Amino acid sequence: MPPRLRRSRPRYGRRERESTEPPDDQGASALDYLPCLEVKFSDIPRTDRGLVFGYNPNCDVVLPHQGISNYHFSLTFDNHHRLIVKDWGSLIGTQVTYNGEGEGTRRHFQWIIGGHDIPQRKKNIIITVQDPISF
Repeated sequence: MPPRLRRSRPRYGRRERESTEPPDDQGASALDYLPCLEVKFSDIPRTDRGLVFGYNPNCDVVLPHQGISNYHFSLTFDNHHRLIVKDWGSLIGTQVTYNGEGEGTRRHFQWIIGGHDIPQRKKNIIITVQDPISF
């Protein structure tokens, strides 16, 4: 998807002086100015792993970046109907941070990111598979 917010850059003529650039939206994150991925659960996933992210062309979301595993992680639901991120034993691991807390990559791990009280109170939940790939 296109960025949620766009930086406005006014065009000036040759004889016009450039003014001071207006500040960005104070409540916005730097991520709001980048393209994004919109995930909808209205379609049934192709496998029982959920929505799979990885290097393999058979993944639901292909991440063509060196170091990404064939089947790196997935977005799915656990037995309690909570939305989770599940690392499938990737070589470099996956990191999920909640409002900037909980840094560190992990393999064969799952994080609850929805359907529970704690994630519901967090404003920013960021999934990082390898710099610069974050969701």
